[in-house]
Amino acid sequence: TTQLSVLVKLLTSNDRKRTIIFFVMSIIGAFLEALSVGLIFPLLHLISADSGSNYYLQVIVLSIFGIEIGAKTTLYITLGCFLSVYILKSLYLVILARAQAKFIFTVKSNLSNKLFHQYIYAPYDFHLTKKSSQLIRNVSTECSQLVSNVLIPSVVIVTEGMVLIAIFTLLFYLEPTVSSLIICLILSSFYLFQKVLANRSKSLGYERQNAEALVVQATQEGLNGITDIKLSNSSEHFVDRFRSININAAQHASQQFIISHFPKIWLELLAVTGLISLIAIMQFGSPNIENIVPTIGVFALAAFRLLPS
Repeated sequence: TTQLSVLVKLLTSNDRKRTIIFFVMSIIGAFLEALSVGLIFPLLHLISADSGSNYYLQVIVLSIFGIEIGAKTTLYITLGCFLSVYILKSLYLVILARAQAKFIFTVKSNLSNKLFHQYIYAPYDFHLTKKSSQLIRNVSTECSQLVSNVLIPSVVIVTEGMVLIAIFTLLFYLEPTVSSLIICLILSSFYLFQKVLANRSKSLGYERQNAEALVVQATQEGLNGITDIKLSNSSEHFVDRFRSININAAQHASQQFIISHFPKIWLELLAVTGLISLIAIMQFGSPNIENIVPTIGVFALAAFRLLPS
């Protein structure tokens, strides 16, 4: 939260305007995602049910175009609509990804420029009280980390959050009871992960920052004092010191990497458990498999879309 508030304060007026445009584009993308998931329902219904289920689409085509169509033609029309929506969605997501990349790395560039400008025009007394390694880390490493750990996750949360709301609205319309149970399960799991992993991840972040600062400092001391190192024949001491500091930084980064994979594994387990529970509940309520296949297909496609890659 603190890092996000700092990032918001550092955004320029143009960056904030781009944020609004990006938000609107994310809403459109979420609608297309929900539409592409929802179209699997009539498609599976046509495939699994008898020919009488095609009646409504046949009446619509007849009233609009004045053409009578059969069951196969009805299926082909549905397949065509399904494919067309996916093509449109894919093209739009490419445009959205391009807008995301431009927004993210423009902000990164502006942040680095702003920090460097402030450091260059800062009073000389400021530089006497600050280590150059810390300032270098802020301009290069920390700007990248702020973008990687705050801005990019925020962008992902906005885009995926929109998709989540749109798809869950669709699922709630189809199966309100099951959807409510799934939402409660996801929220409780998210709360559990926040309680267990958030504090550990935060402390690892601080430890990684300090470790990387020591790596930069050790590098500068070794390279800037190369003359003294050669004269005193102390190369091995500096190499061993750098190796120890570097290994420590790598260990902290490794632990952060491991923690970042836990949510995906847990969500996959929840998705499989939820899908099996859905099949069991719907099979108990409606023994006719033809009635539950379309709904199961929608939930399966929704789970496939929502799970992180």
